[in-house]
Amino acid sequence: MVRTFVAFAFSVLLSAAVSAVQTAAADAPAVARPHVSLMLGIARVGDRLVAVGERGHILLSDDSGHTWRAVPSGTDATLNAVRFVNTKTGFVVGWDATILRSDDAGETWAKENSDPSADNALFAVAALPNGGALAVGAYGLAYSSTDGKSWAIEHNDTLDPDAHMNSLFAPAPGHLVIAGESGSVYVSDDAGKTWKHLEFPYEGSLFGGLALGPQDWLVYGLRGHVFRTKDGGAHWAPIETGTTQGMLGATRLKDGRVVLVGNGGVALVSDLALTRFSPISHPETQTLSEVAEAPDGRLVAVGDIGVSTADVAIENFPVPAKVADK
Repeated sequence: MVRTFVAFAFSVLLSAAVSAVQTAAADAPAVARPHVSLMLGIARVGDRLVAVGERGHILLSDDSGHTWRAVPSGTDATLNAVRFVNTKTGFVVGWDATILRSDDAGETWAKENSDPSADNALFAVAALPNGGALAVGAYGLAYSSTDGKSWAIEHNDTLDPDAHMNSLFAPAPGHLVIAGESGSVYVSDDAGKTWKHLEFPYEGSLFGGLALGPQDWLVYGLRGHVFRTKDGGAHWAPIETGTTQGMLGATRLKDGRVVLVGNGGVALVSDLALTRFSPISHPETQTLSEVAEAPDGRLVAVGDIGVSTADVAIENFPVPAKVADK
């Protein structure tokens, strides 16, 4: 398989050096060593941070990422992303078409879908109206649920069955956007029943997207490319990042600015108008795959050396008060 998880750009996370220090079991209780564990996704729900990663690891922090504890996931599959749809309910997706659900803010998880024979991954999940959800991933893989509990493979003639769908977000209820391989951007106005393939000015892979408003979206990907549309995808404008590193994750801060993280440990913050990005100084690392704003206002990022801990706060760093003047 030429275009697998490697094409999704997380191959840099699966280095031999990192693998050599992975010792925790999938459902290891109590003591967590997140700073030596490959973690790929992070989300905030209330005052809690939830991080997910390899071997089914799920870690919780209730003190803004200073300490972490492991909770059982019921799987040893690599978990790629976590998303909460309200203050209690969240989904995790990963390899082997794994889908997990929590209804208690991440304290416990139930496995709702898994197909180890598929040898394929889900990369993103989003809520649908009336309690439903949609998950997308490699080679056009998609699963849908009308109740968020029972899942079935989703088939659609518009979506490219040979392309990776790396990101899925919902700018408004029932309105979905997919960003993926080869500059592919798809939109649906009917909760995923039908899709439209948008014209896009870049042919490189996109790894993520963020809704700033119902018609205002940000997508990002290879070689530091970031694009914004303010009219629902009719027109796109590039935003200068000052880097050629791939952008893998993003979050919007409570003050409206956007933080991007990616390969080479790059971390960037935008100005309030979202016209440019500037670097955030933090301890050097190899790759950051996702980032969240902690309750104390600091950033907590996950990647190839895990997440921050009280002893090794490598990925716990403050946000600059403003973008540096050029």
